[in-house]
Amino acid sequence: MVTQPFGAWRPDITGRNSGAASVASGVLPGANGYRPWPGLASTSDAVAAAVRGAVTARSTADVVSIFAGTAVKLYKFVDPTTAWTNVTRSSAVDYTVATDNYWQFGVFGDNLIAVQSGDAPQFIGITAGTNFEPLGGSPPTAKYICIIGQHVMLGSL
Repeated sequence: MVTQPFGAWRPDITGRNSGAASVASGVLPGANGYRPWPGLASTSDAVAAAVRGAVTARSTADVVSIFAGTAVKLYKFVDPTTAWTNVTRSSAVDYTVATDNYWQFGVFGDNLIAVQSGDAPQFIGITAGTNFEPLGGSPPTAKYICIIGQHVMLGSL
């Protein structure tokens, strides 16, 4: 992979002879310029049913994980060799996502909180969690979630 020695991406100075690139599309930033995207990798394993919401979550230690939900299960993408792992709540009871509803997700610290109006809010540790569990206390079911600072906001209760 070769890094091209172009200047910084500075679309605000277009038309000036500054050594800056005004367009940088289809590339990734590199140490001394831009580099091409790495090749795509295919996986033969897919989520078992239609996806009804997905999220890429980053922990406070910069660990990135991908989660997806169907009408009855939640999954975590581990790696291309094991692909999607079922991380549905450990009680093994399926979720009940209504036909007009989707999973919504919010990252709170090192936890991912998942909501949809058919079940109580669920959470999992982004890095070390093995199954979603009910959120502590007795929060209401919600259709939407938003994290603002250190507050978890639920909507459409």
